[in-house]
Amino acid sequence: MVRSRDPKAQTETLKALFTRLDTDGDGKISAIAYHKEHLVIDILEELADRRERLAELFDAVDKDHNGAATLSTKISTGA
Repeated sequence: MVRSRDPKAQTETLKALFTRLDTDGDGKISAIAYHKEHLVIDILEELADRRERLAELFDAVDKDHNGAATLSTKISTGA
């Protein structure tokens, strides 16, 4: 997940997150909503990490860097 270092952008992101978690609009966030949101964020971050690792693996297989891998592409095992 990309996080901005700009304080104004961070504030806007936090406001948007708070609004999303404040499901009944009372200006409060329940602990359940907070923990549920963190679980979703953790899952999304893990998926992003896996996507990045998959892209790195594909780049390693795409030896001629043409954006395609074929059955004839040789995979280096590093051995």
